[in-house]
Amino acid sequence: MPMLGFRASFLQPPRSATGLFFGPRLNVSGGIREYRGTIAARTIDTYSRQTGLPDAIRNLYCVGSATPAPDWRGFESSSAAVPTQCANGTTGSSLSQSTPPVALFAPDYALFESWRPQLNASYQLSQSYGLSLTSTYTVNRNMPGNFDANFRARQSFTLPAEGGRPVYVSASSIVPGSGAVAWTESRVSPLFAHVAESRSDLRSETRTLGGTLNYFTFLLQPGNTWNASVSW
Repeated sequence: MPMLGFRASFLQPPRSATGLFFGPRLNVSGGIREYRGTIAARTIDTYSRQTGLPDAIRNLYCVGSATPAPDWRGFESSSAAVPTQCANGTTGSSLSQSTPPVALFAPDYALFESWRPQLNASYQLSQSYGLSLTSTYTVNRNMPGNFDANFRARQSFTLPAEGGRPVYVSASSIVPGSGAVAWTESRVSPLFAHVAESRSDLRSETRTLGGTLNYFTFLLQPGNTWNASVSW
């Protein structure tokens, strides 16, 4: 997290004209800081287990009439009680799927980085009133996002009651009673489930400007302090 900064003071009033008014009237500071992202070890573990190879994890996906009745106590006592096929005895129908998910990094994946220049200024209006301004500009680059590389964006029909929302499977792959969707028809390759490709092609910018007007006293006795702030 490298940082480069500066600080400067201006408009030092003559002592004879200040009374209890100490120090420079104008202070300016600022700098620029870079933040860099990392990849956690547990993240790498997720990718190593979702390779799509025969020894990788697989998902059993059952919807509608193909969903087996859950036996939660049996699941808790032994992993052997966990179903390996759907209730209809198959794993290849439109409502029964058993395919491996895949997680991978895009070839041009880069770590997240953020540049944040900042400029601050404070001005002593009088003995009791001060004004401060703060401005920050943030540029976030290589922001991570997931893209399903196995998604086939071929529209089957739309839902007029929902603003023409597209549906990418046929009506036979949707359970009428619940609306659950079997997504095999929306896959480029039926041999794999979701192929989550981690990309770093997102970017964002943030601009912040703030100001504060404060009132205080230099007297060594109890007094009042007031602040009025605004941010945009």
